Amino acid sequence: DSVIDIIMPQVKNKGISLKLNNKSKSDKIMADQGQLERVFLNLLSNAVKFTPEKGKINISAEDKDIFIEFNVEDSGIGIPKHDLEKVFEEFFRSDNAQSEGIKGTGLGLSLVKKIIEAHKGRLLVDSEVGKGTKFSFILPRL
Repeated sequence: DSVIDIIMPQVKNKGISLKLNNKSKSDKIMADQGQLERVFLNLLSNAVKFTPEKGKINISAEDKDIFIEFNVEDSGIGIPKHDLEKVFEEFFRSDNAQSEGIKGTGLGLSLVKKIIEAHKGRLLVDSEVGKGTKFSFILPRL
């Protein structure tokens, strides 16, 4: 909720539809709250940044065995397939022509990956140019 409050002005400014779908029955995970907020802030900020006006962002959580799977999915510009394996490298920025002029350092996703892995989790990305991007990560439940 605190992260959504932070990004909501940008979401409203672009007319983006933001939906939250929590299917998880768990109310506790093994994670540092501040670090997890940083993960969501990075993923949602990117989603807003790379999603055009009137686009969509969906956030979901679902129980998966001893983990909870979180997803941040957008209808943005997408990431070329040849860049997917590099998006978690420090300072990497995709050369997608549509992303020209969008500011960023290329550090956010590498930080997200380090935080998720430090929490014994795993981070994945799936994307298609022109269709959007989905970042998924799992974290252990208590």
